[in-house]
Amino acid sequence: MLRLLLLLLGKVLVSSFSTPSFSTPSIYHRGDLSALSSSATDAIVVGSGVGGLTASLLLTSLYDRSTLLLESHPTSLGGVAHTFAIANRRGQFIFDAGPSLLTGLSKPSLNPLRQAFDMSGTTMPEMIEYDGWQIHSFGTREEQGVGADVDVGSAPQDGKFWLSYKMSTSDFSSSVHQAFGREAAELFTSFTSTILSKNNLYDASGGIPPFALRGDKLAFVTLASYYLNLLRIGPIMGNTLTGTFRAVYDRLVNSDNSDRLVENSDNSDNSSPAERFLRNHFDYLSFALSGYDMARTQAAPVAYMVGDLHLPGANINFPTSGGAIGPIIDAMAEKIEQHGESTIIKGTTVTSLIMEGGRCVGVNAVDVRGEMVSYRSEGGVILNVPIWSVPAIIRATINETAGDEKRALNEKLVNALFLAKTSKRSGSFVHVYIGVPVDDDIDIEEIHHSVIMDWGKPIDAKQNMVIISIPTVFDSSLAPEGFHTIHAYTAASDDFNEFAPFLKDEERPRSSEDGEFADNNCYKNNEYSKLDEYNALKMKQAQVLFDAIERVIPDIRERVKHDDAVVEIGTPLTHRRFNRRAFGAYGPGVDEDGEVWTLLQTGDLNIPGLFLAGDSTFPGIGIPGVASSGTIAANSFVGVGEQLREIKRGRKEKILQ
Repeated sequence: MLRLLLLLLGKVLVSSFSTPSFSTPSIYHRGDLSALSSSATDAIVVGSGVGGLTASLLLTSLYDRSTLLLESHPTSLGGVAHTFAIANRRGQFIFDAGPSLLTGLSKPSLNPLRQAFDMSGTTMPEMIEYDGWQIHSFGTREEQGVGADVDVGSAPQDGKFWLSYKMSTSDFSSSVHQAFGREAAELFTSFTSTILSKNNLYDASGGIPPFALRGDKLAFVTLASYYLNLLRIGPIMGNTLTGTFRAVYDRLVNSDNSDRLVENSDNSDNSSPAERFLRNHFDYLSFALSGYDMARTQAAPVAYMVGDLHLPGANINFPTSGGAIGPIIDAMAEKIEQHGESTIIKGTTVTSLIMEGGRCVGVNAVDVRGEMVSYRSEGGVILNVPIWSVPAIIRATINETAGDEKRALNEKLVNALFLAKTSKRSGSFVHVYIGVPVDDDIDIEEIHHSVIMDWGKPIDAKQNMVIISIPTVFDSSLAPEGFHTIHAYTAASDDFNEFAPFLKDEERPRSSEDGEFADNNCYKNNEYSKLDEYNALKMKQAQVLFDAIERVIPDIRERVKHDDAVVEIGTPLTHRRFNRRAFGAYGPGVDEDGEVWTLLQTGDLNIPGLFLAGDSTFPGIGIPGVASSGTIAANSFVGVGEQLREIKRGRKEKILQ
């Protein structure tokens, strides 16, 4: 029952990866680091992704626990969600390595990251609020679901044409009417109105905040604060939310029950244009959230996103300066370090755990100088790392342990390997970061664009969707005067195995369930980048990105030839190396038969004093998801009384639902 309740909170957004430039390795810290090695903090958090930062933020600023946050990257905090710079003679180009489309952050909301900021008294960076993004799609009238009442002009001989329309948060139905016809607009409005109706899917998807959850058997006590919400959700709605969104679509559009919105509907290519549009749209939205179409995406995050995009007052957010995610990461780090007994250290890779009496009491690590260091914790350790990196940490711990402790850890290793093996992985990315000169010939109004290369193929076909961000539309300071910055990437549809042969034998993953790195400092190990075959494949796979950008900047291939232009192309190996992401994966995946994954819970390693966080744990991929996982892990560190006190305060101050 608890696992079912936990899964109700799945709120997932898209993310990406990076090709950061390197400066001299730096360390955030307060006080004497040698003293840290000899004394114990209340908590240790491994990994400064948004999950680890959220856990550290709440442990320090909400629960007043001294916390040591260790990050293996030598220069950046934020994990996949960090900001980096590339410089040339014209100045610095600032790029977001990961997510740049944000919702629910500009004001108090159900977004778990916003709730973590408000509960901890952290000031959210000032945000611009704007109305959606542009979608560009290619296909025939039938493939795209364009109604007969829409004049698309003369199409080429194959019948395929490009269509552009606004994914408006204020009036998407008008955009749909104009691009796809009256019936499509009416069907979209009816479908989303059903999801957003009182006590329906949207209300249920946000009915229980992560602040009510914890990773032990006492979770039922904190959940009791929301017993009325649980009763309203009930087992039927709970099963719906934790099933696929395709099941919701079929019930409302294709089934024979009384909820059906379309008479005589057909789940084949003979369906009406309006149905084809609706199916395409929610396959697209699901894929943007999870890397899968709606037949393999959980219903809860899609229902939540429908509200985030289409309820009255909905909008998209972007910080007024500093890029999409960098100011948020900086605000969290600054607040953590304001806790006088807490420290953030970069360039430190955890290699093993310190075990005493069957309990995790600290970590061993390699610091930025390549020296071994040990840190101890009174309360335990949170591993904000992908599950496929955990077996290597436990294996190294076994090698440093003897007697009964060693035998017990061998059993834990078997469990960790099982969890890693059974946790499916999504695909990877190819991406490009570009800085190009602008002039009067470029008139870009939208910061974000989605490009579907061919609706004659499934949305999750290889390189069939490209996401583009042009943050200088809002903040010209992110590039030298007269330049735009552009980030484009394929969305979780590239294959790591195509690039893996370019790795040295010792650099390749140990097995399908163990993706750890042979070298603790993996960030500069890119000898493969000197190989002609690698670079040829990289350029070949990146061409689709330039094809997509041409929908926005038609002469992009000419502009990148400018002497002061910047072009950096990343592959699945780039994602793996710079973000320490096993197999270059976007995140957790699902079975081919459409079975939605059961995500790991924070205590699933069954090692006392050791907790999991991050996107391979509940509720999964995206900023809201990993912020939730960090919140749950932090709650698990404190007593039920403390947690209940904060829940009561949060509800009284209307921070929590």
